[in-house]
Amino acid sequence: MDGDKQPIPILLFAESILGIRPYDWQCQILLHYEAGKQTAAACANFTGKTSTVFPIAALWTLYNLPRARLMYLSATSAQVKNQFFASLERFRSRPALAGWTWLETEVRNPHGGFLFGRATDTSGNIEGLHDQPYSPAAILVLTKPNQSATKCSTPSSVAPPLTGSS
Repeated sequence: MDGDKQPIPILLFAESILGIRPYDWQCQILLHYEAGKQTAAACANFTGKTSTVFPIAALWTLYNLPRARLMYLSATSAQVKNQFFASLERFRSRPALAGWTWLETEVRNPHGGFLFGRATDTSGNIEGLHDQPYSPAAILVLTKPNQSATKCSTPSSVAPPLTGSS
């Protein structure tokens, strides 16, 4: 998105840019994220958090805030690489995302914004983040399987995490 354009609403982005029509409960989570409200939702496995809610939230943020920095955090590196970032691959050919760089656990837009993945089961992935010259604008966190809250937050410079259970 260019600096002179108005931000596109998250649900319009999901449908017109990504080609996704989220379920009503997913729309509520996304609308709360867009509005900056914190939300919690008990979500079963395989309901579309990693394949639908998190990708829409992350890509919408990078599209509307071109210099945003986002972190996807999960308990396992397999979740980060084989589920979340693998689910993002289907969007790499979307015309609105042309010029973006799609790596194994990172997506970068041409304006300097990026989304990167980290896992708590890999040492050194979390401890060093405070030493970076940036801090994430939003953190998308997938919690351990025995936890069941999905929390959403605004994409701001001091945003609490967007989380979900796996």
